[in-house]
Amino acid sequence: MRGSRRLFPLLLAVGVLYGCAVNFDELSSGGGAGASSGGANAGTVGADGGSAASGASGGSAGTGVAGGLGGAGGSGGAGGSGGADPGGDGGSAGALPACDASAAELCNGADDNCDGVIDENCVSTVVWTPASDPMEVGASTGGTPILDGCATGEVLVGVRLAMSSWLYQVGAICGRVGVSTDTRVTPNTYSAQVLPGVAHTLQPPSGPNVDETELRCPPNDVLGALGAATLTDPTSFRGIVQLSIGCVPITVSSTGTNAPALTYTSQDDAVWGGPVLCTGCTKQTETLAGIVDGEIPTGLVVTTGAWVDRLAVSPSTAAVKPRN
Repeated sequence: MRGSRRLFPLLLAVGVLYGCAVNFDELSSGGGAGASSGGANAGTVGADGGSAASGASGGSAGTGVAGGLGGAGGSGGAGGSGGADPGGDGGSAGALPACDASAAELCNGADDNCDGVIDENCVSTVVWTPASDPMEVGASTGGTPILDGCATGEVLVGVRLAMSSWLYQVGAICGRVGVSTDTRVTPNTYSAQVLPGVAHTLQPPSGPNVDETELRCPPNDVLGALGAATLTDPTSFRGIVQLSIGCVPITVSSTGTNAPALTYTSQDDAVWGGPVLCTGCTKQTETLAGIVDGEIPTGLVVTTGAWVDRLAVSPSTAAVKPRN
């Protein structure tokens, strides 16, 4: 069930996650007490990953829908909307490879099938542009920021984390997006889908031996906001001790003379996963931060040294334009 809290567009707010919060694909969080110490250890995101998704073209003749997930269609001739074959989630660490020769073109601004051509047979493509600086959650003042970004054609759909006495490690989960264009109407209409995501390497790369947890958005949702609570004693270390994610459905919309763009659907459609609590912690009030209207999440900004000091969603704009 989708929550009714109006959280988007978000700049900065304070809220409490109640018992109606939705958990999805959340594993148990374990690990003993104790804290890691030491200097900064900021690594880079691993590139190893599982297989990219594959798709199947097809559909009935004359539908006039250009396939995003699953092949390209026509404007009244052969072709169709196609089908989607999400495939496997791939490896447990690293990002999806830049392309996969067995994949279908998803009309997302990326070369999904490794043939050197972006979005061939697509009516539309996506132009990705980094957006403004993201708002952070977390109160620790140390660390070095690392961009754990999704690849071109991907969006943020979850987080992978290691929590013990506080949040030690976190990594993005990114899923490939596809855009379909319906040419039977003027102006054209669009729809978007997201394939299951693959988890990146945790940041920082080394941490305590604790169980890992994944928080994933429901199908075709993107991670639009983070909620985090920190240790409250101002004289002590203020690590993140509670983390939640807020998810919203992806869509393609346009307002006025603005070009169509990937965005989320409604302020009223947010659902929440979590919270994941530190060892021995109880649920607390969280600070919330996330994307604003017209943006789409395309990664995390992890400020980290020996643990996670602060965390933010990295936003982009994603304009849907005709492919010339």
